[in-house]
Amino acid sequence: FLLVAWLVVVTATTVVLFFQFLRRPLTFFSTQQTRPFERPAVPGMESVRVQTSRLSLHVLRGANADPSKPLMLFLHGFPENAYSWRDQLAHFSDRFSVVALDMRGFGGSDAPKGLAHYSMDLLCLDVVAVIKACGYQSCVLVGHDWGGMVAWNVAANFPSAVDALVTVCSPHPRAYNEPACFTSAQARRSSYFLLFATSFLPELYLRYCRGREIRKMLLSKPMGVTNGGALTEDDVRFYVDALLRPGRLTAGLNYYRNAMFMPSARAKKFVVKTTASAGGGPGWSGPPTLQLYADSDAAFECGMFENCSIVTGSGSSEEERAQESDDDEAKGSVDGPPSVVLVKLPACSHWAQQDCPDRVNEEIDRFLTTLQITASA
Repeated sequence: FLLVAWLVVVTATTVVLFFQFLRRPLTFFSTQQTRPFERPAVPGMESVRVQTSRLSLHVLRGANADPSKPLMLFLHGFPENAYSWRDQLAHFSDRFSVVALDMRGFGGSDAPKGLAHYSMDLLCLDVVAVIKACGYQSCVLVGHDWGGMVAWNVAANFPSAVDALVTVCSPHPRAYNEPACFTSAQARRSSYFLLFATSFLPELYLRYCRGREIRKMLLSKPMGVTNGGALTEDDVRFYVDALLRPGRLTAGLNYYRNAMFMPSARAKKFVVKTTASAGGGPGWSGPPTLQLYADSDAAFECGMFENCSIVTGSGSSEEERAQESDDDEAKGSVDGPPSVVLVKLPACSHWAQQDCPDRVNEEIDRFLTTLQITASA
């Protein structure tokens, strides 16, 4: 099935590019000079470089960070960067030491050449290195899209580094292997993954489009934001300029290629540990986790979250939480939060933290208040 789907996607893309070449053969392979990379200012935040043993990473950090406050670290997805968390950085900066990472290959972070530099184990080690560079041993880890996938793996492989986990529009890795989650309808939604994992072709396609496809992805139906004004033209232009800088587009696509082919044996061990069932059965053995997902997410069906074995039967959905709360009041006791809390965001797209920032912040607030996260550095 995957081979046939890949052939269809690649053939369709090749045909589109061929006809575009026939229309403009002299300029087809030309590279348009992008505008200078100018990061928009985020009030109250400063740009800082973090040097690890492997590379230099860029982060947005609270300008007046208080080391006595717990650390909250944000991980973005494709095709974004740390700027996508601007609303959350502002909202949580009074109670947390907030840091948003440009993941390797994105934004102002280094973009090493070669597929091997984007394996899951290295992405996880980057996160652990940033936590330690900020002067902490652990954090509240928040990830969206690819950042969520990395966050799941960090929580499973470095449990002492994550006090609480929040994922936004990022299914647990186990969902991709479960028929109740990864249905034929979901496979169709994920077909772009096959194109992105192909060598050379997606770079040619996205570069030729000069960012038009990225713009459509963020702003237009069915994938784009549902709330007008959630993303401005300047916001999108910044994401495009950042991604079309030399080496960045290939770096971002290498996340998909590594997920498909996983050449690193160490990365495979990381993923196997993340997808392993708790005690041999359903459930999630990692830190307390809030899963936010969107009802209008064109990348993921709701079943990828609702039917996953880490939450089914755990009484962790929004409706089940309300029922449990009523039951606890009737009993006069509260047993504490479930290991996974699942919340659906209404009228929201895949870009949830930018599309519905107030609701995302509200749900994270509620979750962390329940956990009483007060640990200091």
